[in-house]
Amino acid sequence: MNTYKQLAQRIKMATGADSGGHRAPMLRALALAAVVLIVGVSTVEAAGPATLPSSVQLQQWETKPSGNWITGALQSNNADYMEGETVPFRLEILAKVDPGSYQFSVCRNYADGVRRGYLAIAPYNTSRPATPGGTIGSSNDGFSAINATIDSVTDVAAQGNCKAGDRESIVTITKAAGDAYVLWGGHLASPLDAGVGTGNGAASWPGASLHMKLSEPSKDVAINTCGALATATSTTVVTSTRTPTGTVTVIVTATNTPATGTPSVTPTGSATSSPTQTSTNTPTFTATSSPAPTGTQPAHKSATPTPASPTATKTAAAEAAASTPTPVSGIAGQVKPRQVPNTGCPVESTSGGTSWMLIIIAAIAGAAIATIASGFAIKKYRT
Repeated sequence: MNTYKQLAQRIKMATGADSGGHRAPMLRALALAAVVLIVGVSTVEAAGPATLPSSVQLQQWETKPSGNWITGALQSNNADYMEGETVPFRLEILAKVDPGSYQFSVCRNYADGVRRGYLAIAPYNTSRPATPGGTIGSSNDGFSAINATIDSVTDVAAQGNCKAGDRESIVTITKAAGDAYVLWGGHLASPLDAGVGTGNGAASWPGASLHMKLSEPSKDVAINTCGALATATSTTVVTSTRTPTGTVTVIVTATNTPATGTPSVTPTGSATSSPTQTSTNTPTFTATSSPAPTGTQPAHKSATPTPASPTATKTAAAEAAASTPTPVSGIAGQVKPRQVPNTGCPVESTSGGTSWMLIIIAAIAGAAIATIASGFAIKKYRT
């Protein structure tokens, strides 16, 4: 106020008496108007919203063993919130705080990478029936007040004056005389919320605790995401109101009840199962080797010829007979399976059907060769 008096004194000196001893009334009027203007501007600036004192308290609602407002953390022993629910918060402004206009910023943990915390501001009683502490007299954009008026709410939709990863909401109130309360809720992000996705809800928030804060004065309350916050489970219900047109096909499902008692089945008729297997494998081999003699045949001797003694060397037929394998199971052509090295797994032979045929052909060929050899021996004897 002394500053204003000094200013008026200087204006009076600047507008001193004229040469006739008379003061200039117009200059005095202009000086007075300047003083009024300066005082008016200063008064308007002083009447803006004030900052809340540090005596205010930020509280949150515990759900067990019974509902109550606390300034401590929510943990498994005093809360049972789930992703998708809204946690109630309350700002307590006691009567010792003068009535008037106040402004404060609510900062909520919003994002940490792809994970989401308090996704949005919602009314304090959205999910749990928290006791407000009086009669709600004013509400605005998720904020409500008792013994105060919510003048404005500005959701910055960004970090604003809060820390990185937070979202700021600026609230202006007019407090009346006595105790006053401001209430709001924080919506816990759920994988079912748009843009969140599986594993990115509030229960997955890094650091194991999720915070709601006031920037000035500095206040902070937390919820333990590992104890007091459960992961949401989803149940999808599909409801169709479409009326079918055209032909409707009704499918009737019948349930058969099995008969009781002992079933008896008596076959009738006769059954004959005598499989017949015919195997024909008789190769035909024709050998012709009787060269006609040329020249004059000598007269036959009267003596009875002595046939030549067969040589001690085995004939081809004898060798073939001696090398004939004995069938394993009595079925012609079956060969015992061979063993695959290092596996212990038998492998069926693929040549069993032809081995006997080759032996028979070899035997017939040997007999034919023996016959031809005998013919040559007789011819040599005659000559």
